[in-house]
Amino acid sequence: MEIAAWGMAYEEGRTEVVGPGQRLVLASPVRVEAWFSRDGVTAQLVWLAPATAASLGPDLAA
Repeated sequence: MEIAAWGMAYEEGRTEVVGPGQRLVLASPVRVEAWFSRDGVTAQLVWLAPATAASLGPDLAA
């Protein structure tokens, strides 16, 4: 398994993705998954929990 790209999905559905040598803005996360699922590759989206203010100490905030 390898990370092909990373990005953010916004509430209205728009999804921005950045990967090596590319930046995509697509209509939805489903489109992102389809974009990377080609040429015999199966892509999988992984959602991370949002960070909380409590998770950032003063030494990490910039």
